[in-house]
Amino acid sequence: MKVQVIDTTGKKKGEVTLPKELFGVEPNQDLLAQYVRIYRHRQRQASAIAQTRSDVTGTTAKVWRQKGTGRARHGSRKAPIFVKGGQAHGPTGMQNYKLTLSKKMRKQALISALSSQSKIVTILEGLEKVGSKTKDLSQALSKSLEWKNTPVTIVLDTPMDGVIRASKNLTSVDITQASRLNAFEIIRAKQLIFTQKSLDILVESITSKKTTQTETSESKKS
Repeated sequence: MKVQVIDTTGKKKGEVTLPKELFGVEPNQDLLAQYVRIYRHRQRQASAIAQTRSDVTGTTAKVWRQKGTGRARHGSRKAPIFVKGGQAHGPTGMQNYKLTLSKKMRKQALISALSSQSKIVTILEGLEKVGSKTKDLSQALSKSLEWKNTPVTIVLDTPMDGVIRASKNLTSVDITQASRLNAFEIIRAKQLIFTQKSLDILVESITSKKTTQTETSESKKS
Protein backbone atom coordinates (compact mmCIF):
# COMPACT_ATOMS: atom_id res chain seq x y z
CA MET A 1 0.00 0.00 0.00
CA LYS A 2 1.29 3.46 -0.94
CA VAL A 3 0.81 6.66 1.08
CA GLN A 4 1.57 10.24 0.15
CA VAL A 5 4.49 12.26 1.44
CA ILE A 6 3.46 15.87 2.15
CA ASP A 7 5.35 18.82 3.59
CA THR A 8 3.98 21.36 6.07
CA THR A 9 2.98 23.73 3.25
CA GLY A 10 0.73 21.14 1.61
CA LYS A 11 3.03 20.25 -1.31
CA LYS A 12 3.17 16.59 -2.36
CA LYS A 13 6.69 15.18 -2.26
CA GLY A 14 6.02 11.67 -3.54
CA GLU A 15 4.82 8.33 -2.25
CA VAL A 16 6.07 5.69 0.17
CA THR A 17 5.16 2.00 0.13
CA LEU A 18 4.13 0.70 3.54
CA PRO A 19 5.43 -2.78 4.46
CA LYS A 20 2.75 -5.47 4.21
CA GLU A 21 3.90 -7.25 7.38
CA LEU A 22 2.85 -4.20 9.42
CA PHE A 23 0.14 -2.46 7.40
CA GLY A 24 -1.33 -5.28 5.31
CA VAL A 25 -2.27 -7.87 7.92
CA GLU A 26 -5.85 -8.93 8.66
CA PRO A 27 -6.63 -7.13 11.97
CA ASN A 28 -7.37 -9.32 14.95
CA GLN A 29 -10.43 -7.51 16.35
CA ASP A 30 -10.73 -9.74 19.42
CA LEU A 31 -7.13 -9.06 20.37
CA LEU A 32 -7.59 -5.31 19.85
CA ALA A 33 -10.67 -5.33 22.07
CA GLN A 34 -8.74 -7.18 24.76
CA TYR A 35 -5.81 -4.76 24.44
CA VAL A 36 -8.04 -1.69 24.80
CA ARG A 37 -9.79 -3.16 27.84
CA ILE A 38 -6.48 -3.90 29.58
CA TYR A 39 -4.94 -0.56 28.57
CA ARG A 40 -7.87 1.42 29.99
CA HIS A 41 -7.96 -0.79 33.07
CA ARG A 42 -4.31 0.01 33.79
CA GLN A 43 -5.06 3.74 33.67
CA ARG A 44 -7.44 3.37 36.61
CA GLN A 45 -6.23 4.64 39.98
CA ALA A 46 -7.23 3.24 43.36
CA SER A 47 -8.36 6.58 44.74
CA ALA A 48 -11.43 5.40 46.68
CA ILE A 49 -10.82 4.82 50.40
CA ALA A 50 -13.56 3.91 52.89
CA GLN A 51 -13.50 4.75 56.60
CA THR A 52 -13.27 1.72 58.84
CA ARG A 53 -14.40 1.63 62.45
CA SER A 54 -11.00 2.96 63.50
CA ASP A 55 -11.36 6.01 61.24
CA VAL A 56 -14.89 7.28 61.95
CA THR A 57 -15.59 9.88 64.64
CA GLY A 58 -17.87 8.80 67.49
CA THR A 59 -18.19 7.91 71.14
CA THR A 60 -16.04 5.21 72.68
CA ALA A 61 -18.56 4.46 75.41
CA LYS A 62 -20.06 1.01 75.64
CA VAL A 63 -23.42 0.91 73.83
CA TRP A 64 -25.30 -0.83 76.66
CA ARG A 65 -24.37 -3.08 79.53
CA GLN A 66 -22.95 -6.47 78.77
CA LYS A 67 -25.65 -8.67 80.30
CA GLY A 68 -29.31 -8.57 81.20
CA THR A 69 -30.71 -6.59 78.26
CA GLY A 70 -31.67 -9.55 76.07
CA ARG A 71 -29.75 -8.01 73.18
CA ALA A 72 -26.45 -8.94 71.61
CA ARG A 73 -23.32 -7.68 73.31
CA HIS A 74 -21.68 -4.62 71.73
CA GLY A 75 -18.71 -2.55 72.72
CA SER A 76 -18.73 0.35 70.22
CA ARG A 77 -21.10 2.51 68.19
CA LYS A 78 -18.46 2.55 65.47
CA ALA A 79 -19.20 -1.04 64.46
CA PRO A 80 -20.31 -1.47 60.82
CA ILE A 81 -23.84 -2.59 61.78
CA PHE A 82 -24.67 0.77 63.36
CA VAL A 83 -25.68 3.95 61.54
CA LYS A 84 -22.63 6.22 61.03
CA GLY A 85 -20.37 3.30 61.88
CA GLY A 86 -17.31 2.27 59.89
CA GLN A 87 -17.57 0.35 56.62
CA ALA A 88 -16.59 -3.30 56.53
CA HIS A 89 -14.49 -4.62 53.64
CA GLY A 90 -14.57 -1.27 51.80
CA PRO A 91 -11.95 0.04 49.33
CA THR A 92 -8.58 0.67 50.99
CA GLY A 93 -6.73 2.49 48.20
CA MET A 94 -4.49 -0.54 47.68
CA GLN A 95 -6.56 -2.22 44.94
CA ASN A 96 -4.53 -3.56 42.04
CA TYR A 97 -6.20 -2.80 38.70
CA LYS A 98 -3.17 -3.65 36.55
CA LEU A 99 -4.04 -6.49 34.22
CA THR A 100 -1.26 -7.82 32.01
CA LEU A 101 -0.78 -8.81 28.39
CA SER A 102 2.15 -10.79 27.04
CA LYS A 103 4.83 -9.11 24.94
CA LYS A 104 3.91 -11.17 21.90
CA MET A 105 0.24 -10.21 22.18
CA ARG A 106 1.13 -6.52 22.56
CA LYS A 107 3.17 -6.69 19.36
CA GLN A 108 0.39 -8.44 17.47
CA ALA A 109 -2.09 -5.84 18.74
CA LEU A 110 0.21 -3.08 17.47
CA ILE A 111 0.41 -4.69 14.03
CA SER A 112 -3.37 -5.19 13.94
CA ALA A 113 -3.91 -1.54 14.88
CA LEU A 114 -1.50 -0.34 12.18
CA SER A 115 -3.21 -2.51 9.57
CA SER A 116 -6.69 -1.36 10.55
CA GLN A 117 -5.61 2.29 10.35
CA SER A 118 -3.41 2.05 7.25
CA LYS A 119 -5.83 4.22 5.21
CA ILE A 120 -5.33 7.26 7.46
CA VAL A 121 -1.50 7.16 7.45
CA THR A 122 0.37 10.19 6.08
CA ILE A 123 4.09 10.94 5.89
CA LEU A 124 4.74 14.56 6.85
CA GLU A 125 8.02 16.34 6.13
CA GLY A 126 9.36 19.51 7.73
CA LEU A 127 7.93 19.07 11.22
CA GLU A 128 11.30 19.94 12.72
CA LYS A 129 10.96 23.42 11.19
CA VAL A 130 7.60 24.13 12.84
CA GLY A 131 7.74 26.85 15.50
CA SER A 132 6.95 26.35 19.16
CA LYS A 133 3.67 28.30 19.05
CA THR A 134 0.28 26.59 18.88
CA LYS A 135 -0.61 28.67 15.85
CA ASP A 136 2.41 27.36 13.93
CA LEU A 137 1.50 23.70 14.39
CA SER A 138 -2.20 24.34 13.76
CA GLN A 139 -1.45 26.08 10.46
CA ALA A 140 1.00 23.35 9.41
CA LEU A 141 -1.60 20.62 10.00
CA SER A 142 -4.35 22.62 8.30
CA LYS A 143 -2.29 23.27 5.16
CA SER A 144 -0.89 19.77 4.81
CA LEU A 145 -3.83 17.62 5.95
CA GLU A 146 -6.83 19.96 5.89
CA TRP A 147 -7.00 19.33 9.63
CA LYS A 148 -10.19 20.45 11.40
CA ASN A 149 -9.53 19.72 15.06
CA THR A 150 -10.06 15.97 14.65
CA PRO A 151 -8.03 13.51 16.77
CA VAL A 152 -4.51 13.29 15.33
CA THR A 153 -1.58 11.17 16.48
CA ILE A 154 1.85 12.46 15.42
CA VAL A 155 4.64 9.88 15.66
CA LEU A 156 8.10 11.45 15.96
CA ASP A 157 11.48 9.80 15.59
CA THR A 158 13.09 11.99 18.28
CA PRO A 159 11.61 14.49 20.78
CA MET A 160 11.01 17.77 18.93
CA ASP A 161 10.71 20.42 21.62
CA GLY A 162 8.96 22.91 19.33
CA VAL A 163 6.27 20.47 18.20
CA ILE A 164 5.71 19.17 21.73
CA ARG A 165 5.38 22.68 23.13
CA ALA A 166 3.07 23.78 20.32
CA SER A 167 0.74 20.81 20.81
CA LYS A 168 0.06 21.40 24.51
CA ASN A 169 -2.92 23.67 23.80
CA LEU A 170 -4.31 21.36 21.10
CA THR A 171 -6.35 18.76 22.97
CA SER A 172 -7.02 16.70 19.84
CA VAL A 173 -3.32 16.33 18.96
CA ASP A 174 -1.32 13.53 20.59
CA ILE A 175 2.47 13.44 20.33
CA THR A 176 4.34 10.18 20.73
CA GLN A 177 7.53 8.50 19.53
CA ALA A 178 8.01 5.48 17.30
CA SER A 179 9.98 3.66 20.01
CA ARG A 180 7.02 3.73 22.46
CA LEU A 181 4.01 3.75 20.13
CA ASN A 182 1.12 1.60 21.36
CA ALA A 183 -2.05 0.22 19.76
CA PHE A 184 -4.42 2.43 21.77
CA GLU A 185 -2.84 5.63 20.42
CA ILE A 186 -3.25 4.32 16.89
CA ILE A 187 -6.87 3.17 17.27
CA ARG A 188 -8.19 6.44 18.71
CA ALA A 189 -6.64 8.59 15.96
CA LYS A 190 -8.59 9.88 12.98
CA GLN A 191 -5.33 10.81 11.26
CA LEU A 192 -2.00 9.07 11.80
CA ILE A 193 1.08 11.11 10.93
CA PHE A 194 4.61 9.73 10.64
CA THR A 195 7.88 11.32 9.69
CA GLN A 196 9.99 9.26 7.31
CA LYS A 197 12.50 8.52 10.07
CA SER A 198 9.85 7.54 12.62
CA LEU A 199 8.30 5.12 10.12
CA ASP A 200 11.72 3.56 9.48
CA ILE A 201 12.35 3.22 13.23
CA LEU A 202 8.96 1.56 13.76
CA VAL A 203 9.45 -0.89 10.89
CA GLU A 204 12.98 -1.77 12.03
CA SER A 205 12.00 -2.23 15.69
CA ILE A 206 9.28 -4.76 14.81
CA THR A 207 10.78 -6.59 11.84
CA SER A 208 14.27 -6.89 13.33
CA LYS A 209 12.88 -8.72 16.38
CA LYS A 210 11.00 -11.10 14.09
CA THR A 211 14.18 -11.78 12.12
CA THR A 212 16.18 -12.39 15.29
CA GLN A 213 13.61 -14.87 16.61
CA THR A 214 13.53 -16.71 13.28
CA GLU A 215 17.32 -16.96 13.16
CA THR A 216 17.44 -18.19 16.77
CA SER A 217 14.83 -20.90 16.15
CA GLU A 218 16.62 -22.04 12.99
CA SER A 219 19.98 -22.18 14.78
CA LYS A 220 18.44 -24.35 17.51
CA LYS A 221 17.08 -26.79 14.92
CA SER A 222 20.49 -27.09 13.25
